[in-house]
Amino acid sequence: MGLLLIVGLLAVGYVLYQNGQLPEALKTGNRKAPVDIISERYARGEIDREKYERLKQDLY
Repeated sequence: MGLLLIVGLLAVGYVLYQNGQLPEALKTGNRKAPVDIISERYARGEIDREKYERLKQDLY
């Protein structure tokens, strides 16, 4: 029974992948670098300069 469930989940995942219906976060080709993410957050005003600099320093 457990094997059937695993095979079924794999089949559903494969179909979703082939149809391009996976969420963007699960697709490996469109990953952003962490520094790009914090730069975007800073540009949108989600974080202030101090936090931006601290996060950037933590990454390097």
